[in-house]
Amino acid sequence: MAVDIDGVNSTISTDKLIPQSGTALQIGESSDVITIPSGATITNSGTATGFGGGAWTFLSSATASASSSIDFTSSVITSTYDQYAVTMTNIKPATDSVVLWLRFSVSGSFITATDYPEAFMAINNAAGSAANNAGWANSASAKISMNSNASSNKLGTATNEQYNGTVFIYNPSDASHFTTCRGHCVYETDGGLFTTGSMGGHYIQTSAVDGIRFLMSSGNIASGVFRVYGIANS
Repeated sequence: MAVDIDGVNSTISTDKLIPQSGTALQIGESSDVITIPSGATITNSGTATGFGGGAWTFLSSATASASSSIDFTSSVITSTYDQYAVTMTNIKPATDSVVLWLRFSVSGSFITATDYPEAFMAINNAAGSAANNAGWANSASAKISMNSNASSNKLGTATNEQYNGTVFIYNPSDASHFTTCRGHCVYETDGGLFTTGSMGGHYIQTSAVDGIRFLMSSGNIASGVFRVYGIANS
């Protein structure tokens, strides 16, 4: 290690800073301004806290490839955050005319019982026609639907029939409240309709949720990327 103090700019050149004792390292004093020069990059390879209120923290991603499901388990869904967001990019099913589903897990076991009230509202139109509204609700479902289950409004396998959306998940680790979710999506349906839609649902048992699973109503998830973010309270 080389240390160079020039006396004018008080410059120290070193490859590594470590605490003199213990494991805590402080840079500067209270009210000091620490400047990162333009063009410089800070890379976080660990855990960073206190960098902006309400910031999204990237936690995990999964790329589907003929996948029976995409799961994010207790290593991702923890008590650290009260809110999570999952973005879904260019999701394609392997089977035509299907619905993308969401399920939660409790104690590592994904729930398939009819414990998910759900609702979906879609607005779509065929080429040259007026917009159509299509909505439905199910008070006792075995999953939460991410897109419409109406005829000609489901997901398809054609080139331009990819699905994109975001779903927010609230209170997963709070066993005193239901775990709820809401989301929005855009996709081209298997019937050739451009669709934008909103969905919502919750798990009606007051149990801590420790995982989320995405799967198709039939067949595999052929391709697409799922990314999970934790949303800090402050």
